Amino acid sequence: MKKVIYIYSDNVPNQYKIGKADQREGQDSSVSALEIAQVRISEQATAATRGEFIIHAALDVSHYGGDSTEVESYIHENLAKAGNIERLKRIVKSAKSEEVLKEGTTEWFKTDLSAAEIIDIVDKLIIKFTKKTGKIKYEARAYQAYIKALVLDQVEAGKPVIAAELAPRFGKTLWSLDLFNALCDEFGYQYLILPAYVLTAHSSFMNDFKSFSDFNDIKFVSDKDSDFEDQVRNNGKSRMIIAVSLHTSADAISKYDCLAEIEASKKVAIIDEADFGAHTDSSKKIINYISPALKILITGTAIERAIAGYDVDEVIQWSYTDMLLLQDDNHPILENFLQ
Repeated sequence: MKKVIYIYSDNVPNQYKIGKADQREGQDSSVSALEIAQVRISEQATAATRGEFIIHAALDVSHYGGDSTEVESYIHENLAKAGNIERLKRIVKSAKSEEVLKEGTTEWFKTDLSAAEIIDIVDKLIIKFTKKTGKIKYEARAYQAYIKALVLDQVEAGKPVIAAELAPRFGKTLWSLDLFNALCDEFGYQYLILPAYVLTAHSSFMNDFKSFSDFNDIKFVSDKDSDFEDQVRNNGKSRMIIAVSLHTSADAISKYDCLAEIEASKKVAIIDEADFGAHTDSSKKIINYISPALKILITGTAIERAIAGYDVDEVIQWSYTDMLLLQDDNHPILENFLQ
């Protein structure tokens, strides 16, 4: 039976619910940790809840021989001991007085830490208790592997600017991280630059980066970090993902000298949501200043705007129609997987 520790939040800022979910009777053996978590979390969406639920992680603890409740209890107990994490209480008071009628702990925790930092802390507790990480390995879907192969073919052919128009629900963030792994292995890249105008894209990368074991050896740095330049210059041989804001003014662009100094052949820039601001002259100035050897422009819409002003060598497309055809087992690429 598969066992999962999940982390999610709702519309209340700085609060996270951390609980456990087990594989249900009738669920297929191939059910994922995320699907198990989704079923349990959906049961908690009642008239008493509010807002949108955002699942930050579904950590697999199936390797633990005991009950998942033991893992959950260990995590709750140790998080409550942390000075910067507060376990929230449920308190019911009398309507006529301040008398406490009922009091107890909840599975909700309040902290100023980011979701990615919470994932990291919870997984370290899982490792300490179960002797193994709860992070799962990324398994690319057939169409993700196919598009990755097309991009790698273009890189091998020496194409320095590649655009990809990818349908909604393609899974761009994890696909990009998986692509970076392949670029490191096959072409010797070391630094993934993430220039973004829509800064929420950085949060998506950070959460997925922290949730999968495939990326454990990679450092994540933001240009908002107080020691950003020191982290980059003192990096050594480690692989590094660097979040860069395309809102940086021309007067402050020198902060990226530490990136410009890195050998170009070691840097790839993946620009997500490239049609939102990344096509402007000021954004392109920042990207060019960093001088990556390879640029990959990704968008789900408006590919014409995303590539405006770039000398694009190849445009790779995967549309929503492609998704539907593959879902119906009627897509031409299926011939590539037939023996």
